[in-house]
Amino acid sequence: VLWNCSQRELQFKMIQDFTSRVGKIYQGHNYTRAVRKAVDYIGQHLFENPEIEEICRVSELSRAQLSLRFKRETGKTIKEFVQNQKIEKAKEMLVGTKMNLLEISTELGFSSQNYFQKGFKEIVKITPQKFRNLN
Repeated sequence: VLWNCSQRELQFKMIQDFTSRVGKIYQGHNYTRAVRKAVDYIGQHLFENPEIEEICRVSELSRAQLSLRFKRETGKTIKEFVQNQKIEKAKEMLVGTKMNLLEISTELGFSSQNYFQKGFKEIVKITPQKFRNLN
């Protein structure tokens, strides 16, 4: 779907996607400023495998402080949150593109296609291929 877009259209769609995803994350949540900054940073750098040190720097908290607050406010560890966001993005890619599983897993920074498939099934409860076929 995105392959036929001009660069400007693609940038616009990426911004729309990002704001939509952030809106869904915040919906019904009242995150503190630090956690909100961390969530924003994760969303903006999802394809780059956000490093915990950089997330801490952006949130202006130590690793211990951020980990504690993040878990308390989101119900997930930072690692779990990043994984869930990647799987949500993978679901969109499975439905909205013709990319194969290896391309999607590589694009999202998974260490292997097998690790991607295992993580996807753990969260979504079905394989990525089955998810694509159902949608």
